[in-house]
Amino acid sequence: MYTIMPWFDYFFTSPMYENGLRFESDKNLANSKTSILILHAKDDKIIPYELGLKLYKGLLEERTSSNASDSVQMETYESDKHYGHKFICEDPGLPNLVDSFIEKSLQRRNIAS
Repeated sequence: MYTIMPWFDYFFTSPMYENGLRFESDKNLANSKTSILILHAKDDKIIPYELGLKLYKGLLEERTSSNASDSVQMETYESDKHYGHKFICEDPGLPNLVDSFIEKSLQRRNIAS
């Protein structure tokens, strides 16, 4: 979407990268010990679904070595729901999903303590 804007990389992407402002979620989350819930719609045109899946698989791989792979969860929303990049919040099942995730995270934390 943004690549059709002339000079976008020159004025925005490159200066951010050169100044250490990078959106490297995989590297930033690799050392995190907290539970992670990834919500991603397949029709997201801002952040491709494949990147969300790659992040999820990378975190699973990282945490499998530390026996914490159950602390990462990904919920995929099919394209026919038309949630795109910003409408997952409208999913009627989201509150229950988040509640369940928090409950499992707290149980996991209590077991680890």
